[in-house]
Amino acid sequence: MKNKVLNTRKCLMTGLMILLLMIFFTVPAAAGSSVVISGSKSVNQGESFTVTVTFKGDDIGRVDGQMTYDSSVLSYVSGGSSKGDNGYIELADAGTGEELTFNLKFKASGEGTTSLKVTTQGVYNLEEEYIDAPSGAMQVSVNGNETESMTDETQGQDITDNQDVSIDDSSSDNGENGSLNLVIIGAVCTAALVIIVLLLIRHSRRRYRGKH
Repeated sequence: MKNKVLNTRKCLMTGLMILLLMIFFTVPAAAGSSVVISGSKSVNQGESFTVTVTFKGDDIGRVDGQMTYDSSVLSYVSGGSSKGDNGYIELADAGTGEELTFNLKFKASGEGTTSLKVTTQGVYNLEEEYIDAPSGAMQVSVNGNETESMTDETQGQDITDNQDVSIDDSSSDNGENGSLNLVIIGAVCTAALVIIVLLLIRHSRRRYRGKH
């Protein structure tokens, strides 16, 4: 009888330790960042226009990135973190925890089509911890037609006029994975609690029968 009681207690202690460890290590998945590029899809030669690059995410403290483009089609005017017009614009700035935006002004200098490609060495939070490195791209055509707003499909989503055209899905994927992890952990914790309760009931019944 004494051995059975000791075994039951060991089972209960083991179950409680497992439950406490699962609760202790239950940490929501960190939200990632994304980059969104918006602007005019088609412009007339000689026109000036603005392209907006927005880095989105929670707790953004710093962005270290760049944009590349065809300098024979577009001339960079202003808005980035570097000067010059050689097909490369540095996108580096510090944030305050919210989204970080760059408004880049270009002039359509030659006919043709160019891809505005944004890549990043890294996005960091306010504690200078690495988050991720999102990327995106947008096509711009220079011709004699009137300026038209963008209606592109980016990563499986329809983009309507004057809306964002390039979105990195890392943050949404991380959010979905984090929610799934929490659901799984919650289910495991519930199952562990049920097992512990059943063991307690079984132990109580044995003690009652032993006394009678």
